[in-house]
Amino acid sequence: MLRCSVLSGLVLVFVATISFAQPPGGGGPGFFGGMGMPAGMLLAMPEVQKEIAITDAQKPQVEELRSQTQKDLQEARSGVDFQALRDMSQEERTKTLTELRTKTTEISKQSDAKLEKVLDEKQMKRLKELQIQREGAAAFARPEIVAKLALTDDQKAKIKKIQDDARAQGRGAFNPDATPEERQAAMAKMRETRAKVLKDILATLNSDQSTTWTELTGKEFKFPQGRGFGGGRGAPPAAN
Repeated sequence: MLRCSVLSGLVLVFVATISFAQPPGGGGPGFFGGMGMPAGMLLAMPEVQKEIAITDAQKPQVEELRSQTQKDLQEARSGVDFQALRDMSQEERTKTLTELRTKTTEISKQSDAKLEKVLDEKQMKRLKELQIQREGAAAFARPEIVAKLALTDDQKAKIKKIQDDARAQGRGAFNPDATPEERQAAMAKMRETRAKVLKDILATLNSDQSTTWTELTGKEFKFPQGRGFGGGRGAPPAAN
C-alpha cells in the first residue's frame, strides 16, 4: 500500500503546479494548471477502498495498478526541477508545466482504462465522483466536465477570472526549502483558497448546472485530513 510519505511527495508536485501554472490553452478553464491526480491514486486511502467496497480479490490488482501508476508519475516528474520554477520566466514555467500536464493526463487516462477492467461499473462511478470531489475547482479544467456542465463563454470567462485572481494571490507561496511546519501552514492556506475558489465558481452556475454538478460529485465524502489535497464541495477535508 502507498504510504502517506509517498502521497506527500505527489502533493509537492501539485503544490508547485498550483503556485505557478497557467490554464491550458483550449479545453476549458483551468484551475492553477488543472493537473489532477489519477482516480486510482485515491485508492491509496483505506477509507476510499471501504467507500467503494473493494473486495479482497480486487485488492492485489488495485495495488499493482496503483504502484505502476505511482512509478509512471514519478518518472514524469523526474525531469522537472521544481526549485528552478521560481526563477523561470512565465513562458518557461508554462512550457515546463504544460509538458508535465500532458504526460500526467496521459498517465491518468491509461490508469483509468486499466482500472475499469478491475472495478465494476458501480465502483468506478463512485470512484469518479470521489475524484471530482477531491479535485474541487480543479475539475473545471477537464474538458469532459466543462462539456457536461455546458458552460457558456461568459461563465468560462468568469471562472477564468476567479482562477486568475486566486493564482495571482498564491504565486510564490510554494517554497521547496520550507520547514515541515511552514509547509503544513502553506497547505492549510491552500485548502482555504481552494475552498473559496470552488465556492465562487459554483456561484456562477445556473440551477440546471448546479444539479449536474451535484450528480457528478455524488454523496459528499469526508476525506481523511492531511492526505494530499483538500477538495470536496467547497470546504477543507475533515478528519474521520
